[in-house]
Amino acid sequence: MAYQRRILATGTIFDIEDNGFWSFADLNGDGSQDLVYIKTRNTGTGKIEVHGSYNEYRFQQHNVATGTAFGIEDNGTWLMQDWTGDGKADLVYIKTRNTGSSTVEVHVADAASGYQKFVLQTGTCFICDDNGIWTMSSKGDLVFIKTRNCGSNMIEYHVASKVSNYQQFTQHVTTGFGVEDNGTWCLAPKCDGDFADLYYIKTRNTGSGMVEVHAVSASSGWKSRLIDVPSSFSPEDNGQWLMVDYTHQKQPDLGYIKTKSTGAGKIEVHIVEPQEVVPRTFMDSSRNVRLDSDVPNVLRAELQRNNASWRDAAIDLNLFLGNIDGKFTWDKRHFQESARGTKLKESVLSAELCKINGSWVLDSFDLRDVIMNNDGVFQAVNVTTNIPVILAIPDDQQNVVLKQLEQAFALPDFKFQAVDEAD
Repeated sequence: MAYQRRILATGTIFDIEDNGFWSFADLNGDGSQDLVYIKTRNTGTGKIEVHGSYNEYRFQQHNVATGTAFGIEDNGTWLMQDWTGDGKADLVYIKTRNTGSSTVEVHVADAASGYQKFVLQTGTCFICDDNGIWTMSSKGDLVFIKTRNCGSNMIEYHVASKVSNYQQFTQHVTTGFGVEDNGTWCLAPKCDGDFADLYYIKTRNTGSGMVEVHAVSASSGWKSRLIDVPSSFSPEDNGQWLMVDYTHQKQPDLGYIKTKSTGAGKIEVHIVEPQEVVPRTFMDSSRNVRLDSDVPNVLRAELQRNNASWRDAAIDLNLFLGNIDGKFTWDKRHFQESARGTKLKESVLSAELCKINGSWVLDSFDLRDVIMNNDGVFQAVNVTTNIPVILAIPDDQQNVVLKQLEQAFALPDFKFQAVDEAD
């Protein structure tokens, strides 16, 4: 299932405060998503301020802190958007109330000037409306997601194009979503053709009991569902939920910027990727890997779960690993019955194994590719069902060979039996 693996869960350089808007954007043009804080109240400069922490430093450095050309006001929506196309996010203000033009206005201060110069200030073809979400697609089109007082009782999607300087509409569409207000409505961070898919991050009153991701595709005229899945996030409302192009996959990642009630007293960043979860090699997602001190055939470790938490886990290697005449053999059983000095170094198991002739030989086996971490639980792979076999064994060797076979192949409901062969 998609949106199960949390690939990032970290505190940041920023102390908790609630004087503006938190988001992700590429501030330095390196193609990654940086953490951005647009401070709109109680600023030291008396201007709207842009603060940022670069992704490359895992959000641990305060790399951007500047006043801008915008005076303090709160009559619309603030965004970080690469409007100029130079690869760096510009500061965009969609003014939706108390406008001089009596229409919705778009104002842009560009990154190239350090947000000190306006490159656009214009009225648009939209009349002022406060019944939904104002935003901008990655192509720079102005989008209004109408979520209240919709005549159709469905979520509506309205677009004014950048190429017309926001003077012409290119979409007035009723979507496949019914009207509701239990989460966050937003656009995909990348466009599907000319337009962006519509996402709904449902954070309250979910049927699954988890935060859910729902989307309709632009290519279907916003009628057909792209995805309807629960995520690995438990519902909470202590920050900003958004879809972000963090891992640069076809579908966006689910991001949560936690701004209240954080464990460390810092702003936190949490990211869940869209890729469906598959078991991971346990060595890449574990710590404190060891053999049990009393039962050396039991492997123990702390395994990382998909939500980035850790879980104690154990697996009995006797159920999957056998000894065939002094050689570790996967998909057999009970190696420890004929082993001594069993040790583990990283992922490599070693022991002295007893051969059929009674001698002992040192052998080793790498568990890396056969033991996986499945959401905090050990999982053995490449394991098949054992089937009956018939072996011809000389009479004078039956006792020794059968003992070895029982140790290597034994199943709870399976026994070996010696049968005399007719001449």
